[in-house]
Amino acid sequence: TLKRADSAVDEPQVKDPPKLKASKTRENTRPVDAAAPAVVDDATLRAQLRSEDRLDSAVRVLGRGAKLKHASINGVYALLKGGVQGMPAYEKADGSVGRFLFYS
Repeated sequence: TLKRADSAVDEPQVKDPPKLKASKTRENTRPVDAAAPAVVDDATLRAQLRSEDRLDSAVRVLGRGAKLKHASINGVYALLKGGVQGMPAYEKADGSVGRFLFYS
């Protein structure tokens, strides 16, 4: 004889996972490092890149809002001598943070 199992008997109770708080975009609140190099102005940067013969291949990245996360991607990038694995690569040239652009 077959007995019909009651679905409410011996079933584990599953609780809903706790709800997470929505993250908010924060302004950059990291302390400024006194040893970090100062950001140079455009005229000085152009003169520096021209003297290094890297001005013609330089590119400027714009578009990320200054108060948004990862805004430090904005800036001037100059061709990195030697590239990366035989491909062209660019390094951020304005002295703000160490950033590189390359194809991988």
